[in-house]
Amino acid sequence: MEVVKEKCLPAFDAKEVSLSSSVEIAFSSPIHIGFGKITLVSTKYGADITVDVTDKEHCVIRDDQTTLVIFGFSLLGSETYQVTFPTGIVLSASGSKC
Repeated sequence: MEVVKEKCLPAFDAKEVSLSSSVEIAFSSPIHIGFGKITLVSTKYGADITVDVTDKEHCVIRDDQTTLVIFGFSLLGSETYQVTFPTGIVLSASGSKC
């Protein structure tokens, strides 16, 4: 299973993203919530945002079953973020770590 860059939002290298944004990570096949944390790494100010994928108040799978959405956070203006996550935040339909 792979991340499908073209379906992720905001787009890779997006600029002028809403400060009260959500992040959508699209995968090539259906997924289930696994375990671990997604981090939006702040490159200038050290204001990282971390979301546990089991926190249903901030992380859900879209109805298409291929997209993980994290939400309910605020970004800093004039900042660049990199989204990072370990293997295992989502599982394939068969239960394999992705």
